[in-house]
Amino acid sequence: MTLAASQISDRPAEIARSFALGIGLTNECNLSCAFCYRDPTRVDRLSLDQVRSVMQSVPVRSVNLGTGENGMHPQFEPMLDYLRGQPIKLTITSNGHSIEVLDDEQVTAFKDIEFSLDYPNEAEQDNQRGPGNWRLLHEQAARCRKLGVSVTFIAVMMRSNYDRLADIAAVVKEYDAPLRINV
Repeated sequence: MTLAASQISDRPAEIARSFALGIGLTNECNLSCAFCYRDPTRVDRLSLDQVRSVMQSVPVRSVNLGTGENGMHPQFEPMLDYLRGQPIKLTITSNGHSIEVLDDEQVTAFKDIEFSLDYPNEAEQDNQRGPGNWRLLHEQAARCRKLGVSVTFIAVMMRSNYDRLADIAAVVKEYDAPLRINV
């Protein structure tokens, strides 16, 4: 059964804002991780009008900005301003870059910020994700904690790190943060 936006208003309150929406504003990324599924030869971007349209047609309770590194979208800040004005829980998944480009007030718009951490040390993380990524994500995670924004860490389980997940969890414990493992 498909419900039109006009039909949602006639439904009980629990349906009114019941969907969690994952949006990739862009597939662009500042890194080139070997395991990533995005096509680096193609750039896709949503427009602010497209984001508005989705938000107006689906009864959304939360939005996670994921897929690419959203801070690379040239309209990231206007889109964030729009989403901040909605009655939703807003989260983002980032390698650190999207958070680095925001000021403190913008960062506090997020209920949780998810950082991608796949290795328990700088050498391995930077080798897999790119030089400086370890430093960047730790700087931004510490910044979030200082601002009172919850952080979560996400690891992609791979042949190269499956036996290191406990070590990654020990790094994450320093932030008193959850670790989610994607398989």
